[in-house]
Amino acid sequence: MYDVITIGSATVDVFAKTHSEMIKFSTENAEKEFIAFPLGDKLLINKLDFYIGGGGTNTATAFARLGLRTGYIGKIGKEENGERVLNHLHKENIDFLGSREGTTGYSIILDSIEEDRTILTYKGSNNTLRINDINHEQFLAEWLYSSSMVGESFTTLLEVFKEAKQKGMKIAFNPSSYQTKKRLSVMESYLELIDVLILNHEEAEELLGRNGCAEELSPQLQYNNKQIIIITEGAKGATALHEGTFYYITPSPHLKIEETTGAGDAFAAGFIAGLVRKYRIEDALKLGMVEAEACIEHTGAKNGLLTKEESFQRLGAFTGTISTRNKQRKTNTTRTSLKSISKSISKSPVKKQLLNTKEQRTTTQEPEQEREYYQQQKQKATGTKNVTVPKGKEFILKNGVQIRTTRELAEELQRMPESIFRHHVHPGTNHFANWVEDVFGEKELAKKMRKYTTKIALSVLLKQELNKVKE
Repeated sequence: MYDVITIGSATVDVFAKTHSEMIKFSTENAEKEFIAFPLGDKLLINKLDFYIGGGGTNTATAFARLGLRTGYIGKIGKEENGERVLNHLHKENIDFLGSREGTTGYSIILDSIEEDRTILTYKGSNNTLRINDINHEQFLAEWLYSSSMVGESFTTLLEVFKEAKQKGMKIAFNPSSYQTKKRLSVMESYLELIDVLILNHEEAEELLGRNGCAEELSPQLQYNNKQIIIITEGAKGATALHEGTFYYITPSPHLKIEETTGAGDAFAAGFIAGLVRKYRIEDALKLGMVEAEACIEHTGAKNGLLTKEESFQRLGAFTGTISTRNKQRKTNTTRTSLKSISKSISKSPVKKQLLNTKEQRTTTQEPEQEREYYQQQKQKATGTKNVTVPKGKEFILKNGVQIRTTRELAEELQRMPESIFRHHVHPGTNHFANWVEDVFGEKELAKKMRKYTTKIALSVLLKQELNKVKE
């Protein structure tokens, strides 16, 4: 069983850097910016880069690099570009669960003078995915993540969602304007099946056919209180709604921006990866944000994506803000579904099998070689809770101090400034517990750590656990 299976497009992306101009049109109701090129001129391309892109492969790559067992469903051609996509998937340890036919998708990304871009896209085979193109025997995961699908593939997507639900999978959906233009009358049958919806502000307004802020729009997109609705707003950050609570996150200040392609995919994949790791909503949002921040520091949608070890470091160094607010009861306008999911799904033997398997798994699935490494380290060390992590897996405090063992953490807690401690431990968040669980696999210790919210209590707890190991 996979941790996550993605379904979406695969393309070969060409990044063309030119001397473009930007023009702006303003009307009474809106303002729009355009990349402009002089008519009839022959323009030189200053730099030309080729990468593998598409929402499906972008997110699959993000999941795989974060250490999750990942499969990808899509349709690619049998020509050279299709081979390039397959080679990339193989290199990233992603299983291909789709089919090959037609012509692989292709995109041309034109840069602007303000670090944004316009994309020319040829969908090709991405538009013709059929239900029989999918390897159904291997279609089994904790999460299904779907990016934008259009044409015949959009119709197939609904069948895929239904099958995923029947198998007990959770579903995350990140549509684009291709889908949101269809409005709720068409999209409702998709949205009522999902667990997480991620879209940008413009897409949310387009889907609902009305203007408004994220706090006004997100309740209208909920079909039940358990669904997580996330509305992103570019450099302003994102707003999430879950079980009556709004979550607000802003990016770290003073970011170095090279190019923004793939930032949305990176954020969405990071957030879902956080849920797979059993992070709280706040930390899942942070993981999404640091993924997006790393992505825009590089050209290409995949070149900046983080490994699991790098994500721990970026989480510790995150300097953006996050806050919460309870939704007022009078604004509780969760949308009522026109159709309900069959009750038999919850009784499905396949789902029960998934849940039983899930209970036996650790929070983060380590690759087999990493499991073996830690077992060897545990045998050599005086106890599992004093194992020294290898380079790249250290916990890095906001002030740059590196921690390699739980003993070092216990000692550092005694001299740590309160401001640093509160950056890593606050209501609903405990970065230290996440690190202990994800890196060392100490689930029970992490559970105990989350009950304490002071430096002294955490330090005493860790020292007590270390003394138990010695005994």
